[in-house]
Amino acid sequence: MDFNWRVFLIGVAWWMLETDYFGWNARPGSVAELFADGGALAFYAAAFMQRKSPKLAVAIFIDPTTPQPRTP
Repeated sequence: MDFNWRVFLIGVAWWMLETDYFGWNARPGSVAELFADGGALAFYAAAFMQRKSPKLAVAIFIDPTTPQPRTP
């Protein structure tokens, strides 16, 4: 399992900034604080995601009977 330290450190920095802004408390005091806590948790979860190379196949089908626009 890969661990992405950069994303984890972004999550830690996010958590420090939002804790500095809202203050530390055991439960969120507002919807904005709950949203900010969720953002930190999303960064932590993303740090544990596996890196996979995207596999994208692009296929272009041109019907030979349809007139195609001319390019200048």
